[in-house]
Amino acid sequence: MLKTVFLKIKSCIRRLIFLSLILLFYPFNFVFADVLISGFSNFALSPFTGHGDVSGSSTLCVCSDNNAYNVTVLGSGAGNAFSLISGSHSVSYSVYWNDSASSSGKVQLASNIAQYNMTTSYKCDQYDCNGTKNAYLEIVFSERDLLAAIRGSYIGSITVIVEPN
Repeated sequence: MLKTVFLKIKSCIRRLIFLSLILLFYPFNFVFADVLISGFSNFALSPFTGHGDVSGSSTLCVCSDNNAYNVTVLGSGAGNAFSLISGSHSVSYSVYWNDSASSSGKVQLASNIAQYNMTTSYKCDQYDCNGTKNAYLEIVFSERDLLAAIRGSYIGSITVIVEPN
């Protein structure tokens, strides 16, 4: 009887290993939508002359298997705020997004709040959007915030998250 139980367990383990190998090497087509983003670079900010806002922008490639995506941006300030930090001082900035490679039609984003129903004409089999850019990201420091800033070296980052819609 013990031998029979052992053989049944051994048979089940063999089936599980065989099934695991099939799952590992068989190219299943799961129904998960992919969204990819590429083309990031550091922002080149316009110089602050004491007047006007300072901004920097970047055009990106976003592809989606279903041609739709949501975007969420997080800042590196306290509570994911859009701010740069220098010691105990900070300078806030605004973030804008557009689902085309243009500033025309951009929307202001709130940190950690998804912007829904963005669209792209590129599927994810075109990882680089065929060499074109189809999304726009901009950061803007207001003149008011810059004039109130304490002199120093400020640092910060943003995290951009795209997900299927």
